[in-house]
Amino acid sequence: MKKFKYALIFAVTAILAASCVLMCACGPKEGALVDGKAVVKFDPNLESTGFFEEDVTTVPDQAVEPGKVIVNKPLVVKGSPVNPQNLGFRCWCVEKEGTTPWNFKDPVTKSMTLYAKWEARYEVNYYDGATLLHKANVFPGEKAERRDSDVVWKKILGWYTDAAMTKEYDFGASVNANLNLYVKTQPGLFLSPANIKTNALLGFGDIKYKDPNDESTVNVVGEGEDAYADIHFARCQNTSYMYFNGLGMWLRDQTDETNRFADYMTITYKNLGPSTHILFYYVVDYLQEDGSFIHSGEGGWKTRVLIPIETNMDEDGEWATVSVNLVEETMVNGVSEWGTADVLMVPCWMVVKENPSTGKFEGWYADNDVLIRGIEFTAVPTED
Repeated sequence: MKKFKYALIFAVTAILAASCVLMCACGPKEGALVDGKAVVKFDPNLESTGFFEEDVTTVPDQAVEPGKVIVNKPLVVKGSPVNPQNLGFRCWCVEKEGTTPWNFKDPVTKSMTLYAKWEARYEVNYYDGATLLHKANVFPGEKAERRDSDVVWKKILGWYTDAAMTKEYDFGASVNANLNLYVKTQPGLFLSPANIKTNALLGFGDIKYKDPNDESTVNVVGEGEDAYADIHFARCQNTSYMYFNGLGMWLRDQTDETNRFADYMTITYKNLGPSTHILFYYVVDYLQEDGSFIHSGEGGWKTRVLIPIETNMDEDGEWATVSVNLVEETMVNGVSEWGTADVLMVPCWMVVKENPSTGKFEGWYADNDVLIRGIEFTAVPTED
């Protein structure tokens, strides 16, 4: 009898211990609060994706007070794992099947598990000629992003779905298949507001003559075709200018020196100050028979081009355009310095003011703001 009692006690104890272990292993019941907080777990849901746990980032649990919201932290695929379906993380869903996306604006009232939804994507490739500029992945029904920022120093005329550029692409359309996009650009060189902001340098002839309370600045205002660069030339008794250093842009076809495409400069602007002219300096290179290059002029600078502009324009008024034939304006002893150059290395612009009484230029004594929509270097027109 005593043996039976001990055996019974041992059996009950074993059952209780097993139950305790089972409860600990299972954790709190789904929906139950933990220490008064709702715990949200994020399941990567990798079944049927071909990914392993080490292929994706880990999203830690979030514990919040009931009625609070949680933070949306997407999963990210690490490295370049095998992904024949081109799957991408779409959203977090309530069900494992991915039927109901969780709205992260909704308050959490109980503990729960959210499941990652993976979806196949289309591939969009952006080309400039044969050069791949960018590769993007787009979910079905979404729109492709216009990637103008990937095209530098060129004026964009449009994006096309064929290399022959006969079918222009509508960026308002939904993507429902893999897509190749080809950019059509104007031959020559185009300095956009974004290029000016990112790459232009602002300088002074001699810093000791600069107003210590004034600084030259460049800012981009607006977007797309409405964008412009707002350039402030600081007050300086010597010179205040904007330039691009080491540009290295060809002024002609590299295989045909007669095919020139950057001999004509056009500036679209609004001059908000009293300056009467833009003074254009430059450094160009000349290709030698041995493949080397030489700079123009002693120390680089030689010829300058003086361009009349409108003054004290209304910021909300119409844009003005000034054009100059650089071949004609850079004649030295019967030879055009620009018209025989091969590569543009350093273009430089400053604004100056002509004193009508003396005919001298003293614009660098006054600060001046100029708005620029673009500076284009194109082929010389075939007709006036």
